[in-house]
Amino acid sequence: MRSNLPLQSSSVVSKSGLSALLLLTGSLGACESCVDPQIIKVAPQIFVDVCAEPQKVVNKVLIGGFSECALAFGDSDISVRAERTFVITNPSNLALNIESIEFEGDPGFAFLEAPPTVIPAGLSAQVGVTIRPQFESTITGEIVIVSDANNTPVNDEQKSEVRIPLTLTGVDNGVPDIEIIPGDCAAAGTLAADFGRIATGGVAICNVEVRNNGTRELFFDAVEFVDAGTGPVSEPAGSDAAPGFAITGIIPGPDTPLRPTSAEVPPLTLRLTFAPDVLGRFTATIRFDTSDPDEPSIELPISGIGVVGPTCVAEVKSINTVLVDGGINIEPLDDVVLTTVNSTPATPEGNIVATRWTLEERGADSTVQLSSPATTETGFIFANRRGVDVAGRYEACAVVTDDLGTDSNNRCCVDFEAIPSQAFLVQLTWAQDFGDMDLHVTKKDAGGDYCVQSLGGGSTGVDAPFTTGDCGDNSDCGFYNCRADAGGSPNWDTVTGRTTGDPSLDIDDLNGFGPENINVDLAVEGSYGFGATTFSSGAFLMTMRLFVFGRLAGEWQEEIDSDFWEVGLVHFTADDPTRPCVEDLTDGDPNDQCPGL
Repeated sequence: MRSNLPLQSSSVVSKSGLSALLLLTGSLGACESCVDPQIIKVAPQIFVDVCAEPQKVVNKVLIGGFSECALAFGDSDISVRAERTFVITNPSNLALNIESIEFEGDPGFAFLEAPPTVIPAGLSAQVGVTIRPQFESTITGEIVIVSDANNTPVNDEQKSEVRIPLTLTGVDNGVPDIEIIPGDCAAAGTLAADFGRIATGGVAICNVEVRNNGTRELFFDAVEFVDAGTGPVSEPAGSDAAPGFAITGIIPGPDTPLRPTSAEVPPLTLRLTFAPDVLGRFTATIRFDTSDPDEPSIELPISGIGVVGPTCVAEVKSINTVLVDGGINIEPLDDVVLTTVNSTPATPEGNIVATRWTLEERGADSTVQLSSPATTETGFIFANRRGVDVAGRYEACAVVTDDLGTDSNNRCCVDFEAIPSQAFLVQLTWAQDFGDMDLHVTKKDAGGDYCVQSLGGGSTGVDAPFTTGDCGDNSDCGFYNCRADAGGSPNWDTVTGRTTGDPSLDIDDLNGFGPENINVDLAVEGSYGFGATTFSSGAFLMTMRLFVFGRLAGEWQEEIDSDFWEVGLVHFTADDPTRPCVEDLTDGDPNDQCPGL
């Protein structure tokens, strides 16, 4: 029987079923006429299963011969690796020493693994051969096995020699075509990546795009750094630093082919990084060994310079046009301006020539953007007005560039909390970028009702404990009577005129997202209800938040179509005016959180 165990570099073999051979050698004296003369000799032998003559059978198993050999690959697609195997058997009672197994002819033929050097007595070894045709033609070659076997013809050096002709016909059924694009670090006019000047201690990233512009899958034999100058990576003279370049992420290999690039199949993107930790010039080369028949090996030179970089300083410059000098207190809707004016270049005679801001964090449901992200100073903007829109945490970070073209790499960020200072603030946002929602906050009247103004004679569809109708001047606060720019508001604290105890609607948002905020700076004793309705038609996903003395005291979310959304109540008592009780109306019970109020 023939075994197909994997090869090793030294005599990886599998046992042949040679019980008949052992029986013969054990009974030579009894039956010399029935013993193969070659077996009687105490010497190693060689037989190969792809050789037709002589037909050697051991224990009813055909193990081949040593002449009229052939290993035919047949037709094989160009650029696709083809593989074949053959088996060498040593049916003798001595180890077979193989001096060499080498190719002659086309240099494209190769062994899958190192062939064996010894095949023990009675065992066999499997040898794998591979080739990737590059052209539409017939490829020929020959495997020459030289050993100490005594059963075969010998060469000029009187050593056993077995020759196995190899043939393959390349067929053009489409080929891959590799293209490498170094992205924004491409060196002008060449296939090279140049990171330029990067501050030591920092990390620069270049996305290298690999495309397959052919009509067949592209296979990668290797993607690796190769020698450049004196080593894999040429470091500055006298440097003990580790190489500054690396490929991060998934590196393609033989089992991860790249399909032809198209609208449905994106190119492969390799993330190349440069992290200099000493001053000086760094160079390296990445080699791509692939199945592209025209360019089976492509090298991408990469370079960069480690330099001293500028230092970025980010600060809050002003709040509502008032320059900041010391601590900062920021509330929703405040106009906050940031600056990098105190950043310093790498050299005393240098200058900062550019700033890039990014908004890393913003309050929940905020739609705020940076007003001028490419200038020294920037602010925040939403719904065509300046300022931060909702309560929450904000963080903006900056990178500055000096006149030598070097970016800063130190952490350069401003973060702050936008915290309402009022006794309570109700905030409404919605998920859509269109639509007009209306926020209402109403004070419980003498009759025990929470009145919501009925506008235009229509019903607002309210449920208990809210009522609807004509609320007069002292109950409901909404867009129609409570805007800060309208001059008036309900009188909730009985003091004439607009005072700190009266409500104020900061924004009446008509075009999506919100926020709408109604706040009371100094709430007087009493109970206040809050909810919202849709002015525009359709269903909208609303979010309501209640802040009490700057603390988030409640958050609710619901999809509302046309009815009034009854959300909650907040009760301020004379006994403890700084600790109001919040009643959640969305749970269906208006008296479970604050019984008796």
